[in-house]
Amino acid sequence: MIRSRTRRRLTFVYSGYGSQWPGMGRTLLAEPGVWPTLHRCEEAVRELTGWSLLEHLSTDAPPPEVGDAVAAQTAIFTVQACLTDLWRRRGVVPDEVVGYSLGEVAAAHAVGALSVEQALTIVVRRAEAVQRFDGTGTMAAVGLDLRTVDRILDAHGGDVHVAAVNAPSVIVVAGSDEAVDALSGDVSAAGGWWLPLRVQHALHSPRAAAMRRPIVEALADVPPPRGDGHIVSSAVGGRVPVAALDASFWADTVIRPVRFRDAIRTASGRRHDVLVELGPQATLSMVAEQSLEGYATRVTSLVSMRRGTSLNASLLRVSDKLRGLGYGVLPDTPGYGVLPDALGVRDVVPPRPRRESELVAPVSPTTEAAGS
Repeated sequence: MIRSRTRRRLTFVYSGYGSQWPGMGRTLLAEPGVWPTLHRCEEAVRELTGWSLLEHLSTDAPPPEVGDAVAAQTAIFTVQACLTDLWRRRGVVPDEVVGYSLGEVAAAHAVGALSVEQALTIVVRRAEAVQRFDGTGTMAAVGLDLRTVDRILDAHGGDVHVAAVNAPSVIVVAGSDEAVDALSGDVSAAGGWWLPLRVQHALHSPRAAAMRRPIVEALADVPPPRGDGHIVSSAVGGRVPVAALDASFWADTVIRPVRFRDAIRTASGRRHDVLVELGPQATLSMVAEQSLEGYATRVTSLVSMRRGTSLNASLLRVSDKLRGLGYGVLPDTPGYGVLPDALGVRDVVPPRPRRESELVAPVSPTTEAAGS
C-alpha cells in the first residue's frame, strides 16, 4: 500500500450507466494487464447469461439475445474492475471510494466487500429486473440550481421529481414522458440548459418504487458482503458500512435520488483532494470538481480511461500526475497478462488503429445522469 507523502486525500470515483461508448471494449482488450480480471468476468457472465462478455467487448455491440442495458452495465463494471486491479498493482490505494448508481457495485468490489462473481450477479440480476419496467418514464438533466428546479417543479405540479443532485447547478429530474417534456420551456426561460436522457425509466424517483421487490427477490441468493470497511454511497450521500450492502441497499441504488454532491463532499479531506475517476470515460470529474468548489481548498481531478485514447497511455498520464503529487506509483508488472487464446476465445479482434478524424470528444458529464 503506497500513500502520498503529503496530506492530500485520494478518492476513487466509480461512474454509472451512461458512461459506455462504442469501442471501449476494444480499448480495454488492447491492454494485456487486464486479462486475469477479464477471465473471471467472462466466466461469471457466461454462467449468469449464457453469452460471452469477450465477444460483446470485441464487437462493440450487445448480443442479439440480451438487452442493451444488461450488456452495457456488465461491460461498464468489467472496465471498472479491470481499472481497479491495474491501479492496485501499481500500488495506488484510495482513502475513499465513491459509487454513482451502478458504480456503487464497483466501489463495493474495490474495497473487497464483493468478489467479481458476486458483483456481476448483482449487476446482471438488477439490470434484468429494471428492464422489465422499460417504457415507464424518462429523465432529463437540468443546468440550474436546486432551488430554481424545485420552484419549476412546484409550478407544474406534475409527475416529475428531482432524481439526482450531481453538482450545485447540475440537477436530474425524472417522471412521466409528458411531464418531463413539459418542463423544458420553463428551464430555458430560467436561463438553464436542458438535456433529455436516453432512458426508458424514471429512475431514482417515486416512480421507480415498483422495482424494489423484483430487485430484492432477484438478489436473494447473493452471498452477503464481507469485510468491515465502507463505501461512500451516492444513494445516501454518505458512508455505508460493508455489512449494510444487502439486496435492499442495491434496490435503493435504483430507487433513491442520487446525492452525488453530498457523497463527494463526504469523501473530501477539505484540503487538497485528488480524485481519480474509474470508468470508460470522463463523466463525473467535472461535476465532482463543481461540488467541491469552495469546499475543498484545492481539487485535482484525473481520469483513468479516455475515449479515443489507448488505456496504457491514459494510465501512464495519470501515473505521472500522481507521482508529481507525491504518490509513489509503481510501474506495472510486465508480462502479467493472459493471452486471449489461452481463454479459448479466438474470435476476439484486436483494435485497429483509429485515425484522428474518428476520435470523438468525451460526452458532457451531465449525460452521466442517473443510470441504473
